[in-house]
Amino acid sequence: MDHLEHVMCPYWCLWAGPHQLVKMASLLKRKIPIKFFDFWADHPLFLPLITEAWGKEVTSTPMFILCNKLKHIKKVLRDFSKKYFAKISDRVLVAKRVMEKAQCLMQTNPSDLEIYRAEPILVKENMRLAKAEESFLRQNSWL
Repeated sequence: MDHLEHVMCPYWCLWAGPHQLVKMASLLKRKIPIKFFDFWADHPLFLPLITEAWGKEVTSTPMFILCNKLKHIKKVLRDFSKKYFAKISDRVLVAKRVMEKAQCLMQTNPSDLEIYRAEPILVKENMRLAKAEESFLRQNSWL
């Protein structure tokens, strides 16, 4: 019974015994479905990542194979989202600052060819992240 000491119970369930509390706690730990964001598909690593995850070898009944593959893809998509799109608004601001700094350096030091080579890459990255942020906000809005 010691493992249930940290469980807080509202007044309406004071009648519940320990076995009922464990059952209620397990109901609260429901699995959350993954929400697919459209901008994931625009990332260059998305398709190879999904292809690799779907190609994972599983042997069993067809339903188990499908569920297992979907479960694996869910984990892969969560990791992918955390790695490339976590705090997307902050990433957009950083990319914009870096791009603007490179553009200022281009004006102050026009003879530096490295800056001229890097600037179009920084502009593309800024545009890609801004587009992903816009898609994220649009998909999460009610409009």
